[in-house]
Amino acid sequence: MKLGILLSGGKDSLYAAYIAKAYGMELTCAISIFSQNTESYMFHTPHISGVRLQTEAMEIPLLEQETQGEKEKELVDLKRALTRAKEKYGIEGITTGAVASHYQSSRIQRICFELGLYCFNPLWQINELTLLEQLLKHHFEVIFTGVFAYPLGEEWLGKQLDKQSIAQLQEYQNQYQLHPAGEGGELESYVLDCPLFKKKISLDKVKKEYENYAGVLRITQAKLVEKEEQQIQFSRLKGDPTSKTLILTTHSHDLYEQEFVRPIMDVVGMADTKPLGLFSKEEEYEKIIITGCAVLDDAYLDEKKEELLSSNVPILGICAGASMFAQELTEQSEFGIYELMFLEEQTLIRNVSKEQYFMHHLSIKKLPEEFIILARSAAGISMFKHKTKEQYGVQFHPEVLGKNLLKKFVNQK
Repeated sequence: MKLGILLSGGKDSLYAAYIAKAYGMELTCAISIFSQNTESYMFHTPHISGVRLQTEAMEIPLLEQETQGEKEKELVDLKRALTRAKEKYGIEGITTGAVASHYQSSRIQRICFELGLYCFNPLWQINELTLLEQLLKHHFEVIFTGVFAYPLGEEWLGKQLDKQSIAQLQEYQNQYQLHPAGEGGELESYVLDCPLFKKKISLDKVKKEYENYAGVLRITQAKLVEKEEQQIQFSRLKGDPTSKTLILTTHSHDLYEQEFVRPIMDVVGMADTKPLGLFSKEEEYEKIIITGCAVLDDAYLDEKKEELLSSNVPILGICAGASMFAQELTEQSEFGIYELMFLEEQTLIRNVSKEQYFMHHLSIKKLPEEFIILARSAAGISMFKHKTKEQYGVQFHPEVLGKNLLKKFVNQK
């Protein structure tokens, strides 16, 4: 698949691209949004011009798009840029560095859906400290170019990401609830080198601007220099075949494990994993979780439906995993955080937040008669249960905002 990199110059966007490359995707171009608003809700701004050297280092073309950075209006410019990339470079999808921002992720997903593009978010819901450690493991040379929170002092501008800085950020997280990877807007970064680069970036002149725990590093002169070539290596997610919990995947490519399987494992622990099409009810499991998948991946809908329905094992279908049980679906999308309207009281949904994260273009309109509706959203049926079995479906993603629901499911007897 040909992918465009939604590139900010920071660690997350490049690490996501690195994962996509390691899974065999073709990085066709980079797309960068140059915002005039330093308080942009969507886009990285400190040293955004640095993406030009990065794409030169990767030897791929860069498509630039300017925006005034007005909230929501800047999305029009993003859509314009992705449209240009699709027409000029033939991209079939994009890769993004979305980690925790529901605002950014849901809007990018919606735009991709409207343009018929796949959206890969391999860092979605990753533990921030784990992310930082993986950057070191995979030879990313990262510096901090922006700090915007107490107790980050001027010395953090230009500081390199290493074991010592990670330890310090972890301490700040414990003491001040600071997000170690900057997901709360506390930090901005710039990548000088990574395995995607044919050459590395050397900084010649920089200038610090800092006051009252807020500052940026201005890079005024930089160049590419030779380096030793690094191999692309990435460890694929491995399940636990000895586990009594089975995670059935509905996606079409292993890359999606990072987005749809890993966050579930982070909540419930290691589990056996296999594609939905390989399920057999003869196998012995105590719990089964069926994952969500990318918005344009609809091949799962009829696979193994009857075999799963006839099983007596407790099942939790998430998003796509819930849709496969539906009798009728409708083209009504939900991207972002929506409120649930509970209709029935069940042990599994007690204390579950009304606000949940949705990401789908097909809503459940009607269920088979053996199911009862537990909750609705504005678009359709959002939670249901089999009348006599412990089989549930949720059209939202509990691994994002409903982790206690996942824990209850795997722990209930």
